[in-house]
Amino acid sequence: MPALFEQAKVNLSDAPDVWNRVAQEENLGNVELIDKTLRAAVPEAQKSDYDKAAQKAIAALHDFNAFLKDTLSKKTSDWRLGKEKYARKFEYVLAIGKTPSNCSPKPKRS
Repeated sequence: MPALFEQAKVNLSDAPDVWNRVAQEENLGNVELIDKTLRAAVPEAQKSDYDKAAQKAIAALHDFNAFLKDTLSKKTSDWRLGKEKYARKFEYVLAIGKTPSNCSPKPKRS
């Protein structure tokens, strides 16, 4: 996990604020999973090995959360495409010859 998070730090150049906050919350859930849920289910014979691996994983998760909070949060971006870019994407993805404005469903008649 430490190598995975180090690579993520290199790859992440910006992020919308909401995505950053959700990632931090998810990571805290992962810490809980590793430290409590999985640890409680580890067979006695494997506890020592698990503890070593869990310690590294938990440290990596906390370190990555610090990166998200202290570094990436200062590099926000907007994930929304906007009307013009969405219309271009719509045209290419659906390839039906219509725009978002003339493709809305017809109202049902009573």
